[in-house]
Amino acid sequence: TNNVSTAASSANAVADLSVSKVASQPNGNTASSTMSFAIVVVNAGPSTAANVTVSDVVPAGLNVLSVSGNGLGAGNAGNNVSGTISSLASGATATLTIVVSMSNTGSATLGYTNTASVTSTTPDPTPTNNTGTATVTVAPLADVATVVTLPANATAGTVVTGTVSYSNNGTSTAANVTGSVVVGTAGGVITTSGTGNTNTLTLTPGQTITLTFTFTMAVSDVTATATVTTTTADNTPTNNVSTAASSANAVADLSTTVSVTGQGTPGSTITATVTFTNNGPSTAQNVTGSIVLPNGSVTTVVVGSLASGSSTVTVVSYSVPAGSSTTQNWTAGVATTTPESSTTNNTVTAVTP
Repeated sequence: TNNVSTAASSANAVADLSVSKVASQPNGNTASSTMSFAIVVVNAGPSTAANVTVSDVVPAGLNVLSVSGNGLGAGNAGNNVSGTISSLASGATATLTIVVSMSNTGSATLGYTNTASVTSTTPDPTPTNNTGTATVTVAPLADVATVVTLPANATAGTVVTGTVSYSNNGTSTAANVTGSVVVGTAGGVITTSGTGNTNTLTLTPGQTITLTFTFTMAVSDVTATATVTTTTADNTPTNNVSTAASSANAVADLSTTVSVTGQGTPGSTITATVTFTNNGPSTAQNVTGSIVLPNGSVTTVVVGSLASGSSTVTVVSYSVPAGSSTTQNWTAGVATTTPESSTTNNTVTAVTP
């Protein structure tokens, strides 16, 4: 009976789990874009792995939008992502997919490193392959914009103030922002002063600065064009240019001078030279002059339009009647339908010596 003997050995389960992590687009990402991570768990056996858990803490700056599992259950609490399966057979795989949006509030490209890990209650002979890492880069993306404003109307020759704003509507900081304003008419560029132009400015996300500039209003309509650029990538270049217009309100300044030659002796002839001048800056329309002679009669002078800087001269002669005083008074004046900056110099009186 003792010629036969038996013995038994219980098998200890062991499973070699490994995990790999792959980014759908490791490079070339920009702020606010989306991409995904695929986390693949493999059981190289030889035993079934029990109570398998995949964990991944997605770094700040990558915002988890969704998680899904193939062969395991998946879920997340914010950026804490996990996947679980009660058992994973030898030779089987399971995949956890994470979709993220990417942020970069700075002006330089950022790199994010993300590591996933897998565990099981079944002993693992090779724990060194239980983590998988993927790295992605995210370039900044700004959206600089400008808005320039002018008063709807302005009087020619007056000093006009305009405003220009430079903004960053993007999610990243805009670096080396350069803004400029050009004011001009159909005839050319108008010189401006003030702070409308700026160089090497930095605009954080959501930041706006407003600057002012001044110029002397032309006699014709004026247009202002503002432009802004940045060395940071800009996904909306259509708002990098802004224009505004201001209509010119005409204004003139007419003046009158009278020069009298001759003596006021009865029987003599006196000559008066009357000059009507437009000191501008606009052309004066419907200009009419009047000259009141010493006897009270009026000579009307129809000029029509009178350009800025131009003059018209009228010469009137008058015979001094017998019995008249030797002092002869002359009055001349000018008027226009164009608004004037001053009317105190429109009328003048001269006396014959």
